[in-house]
Amino acid sequence: MMVLAFNHDAKAIMSWTFPASTSLEQAHAEMAKVAAIPPVSTFLLGTEPASIHVKGHNLLDVSYWVVGDQILVGVVNLDYESHNGTIRIDLPVGVSGMCAQPWGSLSWAISNHTLTVYGIAGLASSFVILDI
Repeated sequence: MMVLAFNHDAKAIMSWTFPASTSLEQAHAEMAKVAAIPPVSTFLLGTEPASIHVKGHNLLDVSYWVVGDQILVGVVNLDYESHNGTIRIDLPVGVSGMCAQPWGSLSWAISNHTLTVYGIAGLASSFVILDI
């Protein structure tokens, strides 16, 4: 749910239990390796996120950040259940290629103004950086 917090303009993540469990410490450490350094930190700290509504997928939380000639897209499936169909996210800008997927393991495809994935696990999250 850390990507969800960033999607809603969080600039940092902090555990709310002490002592933290080993699994929580590991999750925060893995996200810190992604969010606390460029290129992801450049997006998260350099501009405000804007949300994207994905028609037919009300439990999909999607936000994006644009910096220079790249766009970072954050995707979170808020549903506990997996979705096994095609999900198309209409982007606000045309994209020419995928630069990186610093978080998550979804198999994204791009086509001009659309980011597409077939299937998403319950509570899955992803950051993907695309070239504009």
